[in-house]
Amino acid sequence: MNLERSLARDIKRPGLFTKTRDYDECRARVREATGTHWLNVENRSQFRAYAHYAYQVGKLSLDMVTVDAVDGFEVRKEKPNDMYYFQFPVQGSCKIQGLRSAGAAEARPGNIFVIEPNQVTHELWLGQCRQFMVRIQREKLEHVLSAELGRRLTGRLTFQPVTRDSGISAWLQHIIGAQLNGSERHSVLKDPRVLQSIERTVMMMILTGVPHSCTDEISNSGPRIAPYYVKRAEEYIRAAATGDITMDDIVAASSVSERSLFYGFKRWRNTTPMGYVWDVRLALAHQELKNARRTGGAVSQAAINAGFTSFSHFAKLYKARYGQTPSATLRDQGVSDDDSE
Repeated sequence: MNLERSLARDIKRPGLFTKTRDYDECRARVREATGTHWLNVENRSQFRAYAHYAYQVGKLSLDMVTVDAVDGFEVRKEKPNDMYYFQFPVQGSCKIQGLRSAGAAEARPGNIFVIEPNQVTHELWLGQCRQFMVRIQREKLEHVLSAELGRRLTGRLTFQPVTRDSGISAWLQHIIGAQLNGSERHSVLKDPRVLQSIERTVMMMILTGVPHSCTDEISNSGPRIAPYYVKRAEEYIRAAATGDITMDDIVAASSVSERSLFYGFKRWRNTTPMGYVWDVRLALAHQELKNARRTGGAVSQAAINAGFTSFSHFAKLYKARYGQTPSATLRDQGVSDDDSE
């Protein structure tokens, strides 16, 4: 889509659409959309236009971004965050510093470059930029990968910093174009079932199309479609995770024998039914602790809200899963906690 045409149109579509010729508004919108990035044009008189369309799909965002600045511009990510950025240049080239590769990497149309959550980066774009971008929450992407591999991740998921696009950007252009040109009221892309399918499709395209630290393993994992009795048990566990759950309860919900249920979870989930209970509760507790950073709260309350009754057992499992104590997670954003563990 041509930048001038997109700016001339009065587009009102699903998602967040921003268009401006005002440099200060452009900078404010970039900061608002990311929370960690600053855009800068050395000579502001050379800035011409900015447009950004963001289509939210579950825990990820599909974006189309255009920036027109005569002598180029820079984008700085000033601190770590909880997002992976997969960027697909369509027009313009970009030099990136701060990736895992030594020195500065360069990305051109036909490439993908990946900014990981822990990285602080500096992008230098030459002239006009048009790109597609996929922003994915770290936990969501790692959860999908874990489910596909049938095991927990033991280290950080890292990607090859710059690689060739295997066709993902063409698919993004089709989906984003359908949103921009479709009717908000009647768009099939608003159906929750379709959105859920798109969310998983995008993440699987990323995990199979962009080289990363688990590429060999995921290439050899093959389909892992669990039988329905395992899914019934999982649905029950997720719904009842904060209350009392016994093995008999899970067996009853699955409608198979205990032996069959143990086999199913071991074969397709690489855990036990009660191990899955602890996984769900730990994920809930982790989210509770992150929420408590903003609202105030204690480790003990997060544990109770997630269904744990033994604080020592909770602390032990939590540290084994996340590599830090619950209190450390709570303090990450400066909220103190006086509860002992």
